[in-house]
This record gives sequence, structure tokens and C-alpha cells, in this order.
Amino acid sequence: MTEDEILLLTFVITMAVGLIALTVVLIILMPKLIEKERERRRLVEEEYEKEPEYEFVQARVLSKRCSNYYQPELRMPMLPAQKSESFVTFLREDGSEVEYAVRQEVFESIEENQEGTLVTVNGNFFDFGDGEEIPLEMAEELQAVEEIEE
Repeated sequence: MTEDEILLLTFVITMAVGLIALTVVLIILMPKLIEKERERRRLVEEEYEKEPEYEFVQARVLSKRCSNYYQPELRMPMLPAQKSESFVTFLREDGSEVEYAVRQEVFESIEENQEGTLVTVNGNFFDFGDGEEIPLEMAEELQAVEEIEE
């Protein structure tokens, strides 16, 4: 056998062993991956089917802050886009402090020490009103509009 034939045989054997190893790993791991994906989908479906839980509490705005960061754009990865997130800390009527990420228009429309009705849906910020409770039907309509806009 020549040196080239030995190298070719070594390459073929290495590739065959690698392919067998990959097949064995896939046979062992595939059922686990499939089951994990089924469980993830089941949890997502359960969450989706839950009835939204609205909470209306009186609150006062304690503070507001913005967090700016850069995020690479998919179209032009060399030019990251500046992004910002707005946060508001509220003092709830029970004395607890909570901070939520809020939409920019909400951030701009409220002031520190402003009092009103804090509306949450499933524990997430939804709206901060002018002290009058927002009817449940109106909150559901607002949520539907926001989901369409996103």
C-alpha cells in the first residue's frame, strides 16, 4: 500500500466512525429532544388558554428611569441601533413597591408623585390611569389593540 492509499483509508475509517457515533448520539438524544419540545408546546398552550387576570390597584409613581443600550441590527450588523427601555416604579396601595417596563408613551405621559389606577394583566404592566378604574371590557379592547400593533 502506498502512503496515499493509507491516508485515504484512514480518512474513510475516521469518517465512518464519526458517522456511526453521530447516529448513535442522535438515536439516544432524539427522543429526549422530542419530549422536551412537546412539554414546551404544552406549557405554551396552557398559558395561552388561561383567562387573563386583571388587577386594578391605586398607586403613586415613585420614580422613572430609562435604560439605553445598543443592539446589532440584522440588516446592518456593523451599525448597532440604539434601543431604550423605560421603567416606572410604583408605590401600591398596600405599601409595596413594584417596577414595570412601560411603553414610551406611558413613560412620557406620567409624572413622579402622580396618583392613579395601576392596571396589570397576569402580573404584567398594562396601563396607569387617571384615578378612575378602567372597565374590564375597555381593558380587554386595549389589550387586543396592543397585540395587533405588535
